[in-house]
Amino acid sequence: MQSLVQTKGQVTLPKEARDELGLKPGDKVVWIRNAQNRWEVWTMKQLVDDLSSSLDDLPDFLQRIKKGFNPKKA
Repeated sequence: MQSLVQTKGQVTLPKEARDELGLKPGDKVVWIRNAQNRWEVWTMKQLVDDLSSSLDDLPDFLQRIKKGFNPKKA
């Protein structure tokens, strides 16, 4: 798949990508640079779901820190 960058910096996502991501007109997407220094496009729903699952683990993580857990060694 490829897209053309317009003069105003706009890019049209190919239909295959929009369909796979479940995007509809007006949906918001987020561009994130991953650990391999490559760009990924996420839907806002994907981002919120990912952050929510991270927050689910937060109480346990904080409890381990209080008990002397060193997150850099884990």
